[in-house]
Amino acid sequence: MVHQNAEAARLLQNYGRYGSREDLDKAISIMKQAVEIIPQGSKHLAAMLNNYGAMLGMRFERTGSMDDLNRAVNVVDMAVDATPYNHPNRAIYLKNLGSRLGARFEWTRSIDDLNRIVKVANIAVDTTPYNYPNRVAYLNNLGNWLVTRFKRTGSIDNLNHTVNVADIAVDTTPYITLVELCT
Repeated sequence: MVHQNAEAARLLQNYGRYGSREDLDKAISIMKQAVEIIPQGSKHLAAMLNNYGAMLGMRFERTGSMDDLNRAVNVVDMAVDATPYNHPNRAIYLKNLGSRLGARFEWTRSIDDLNRIVKVANIAVDTTPYNYPNRVAYLNNLGNWLVTRFKRTGSIDNLNHTVNVADIAVDTTPYITLVELCT
């Protein structure tokens, strides 16, 4: 499994450098095989599923294949399910799931996807410790999707929730960061 993961990473790096679709396809094939053979309950399962989903997402971005995007959503959802609630990577996987759902929403305009994105973004914020540096980014992400949902539905509740999220983000932002931004 370690060899497969390293080989997929090498191919993905080549794809990033040269843009060879063949490298991306091979990396995806290797990761697919790896997640099929890794034992359920393995401590590496969630990370491998997340990486596999990211690769499928990359191929969607390149080809526009909804099959890849739908599979990416399903695979990253499995990564979230395979991650304990208090695991430090859970919020990252939730953010990645939200990103894949967001890409699908941009194509389909499905309100179900948009509602799920907001739910997933809320969970990412809720599972992140108050003083964790990425919490502000998760709050920002949630706020952006709430604004999108407000624009789509016109619900003032979404706008009010956005304001509350922005207030929390400001309160969470370390003072030093605000001072540095102002100088």
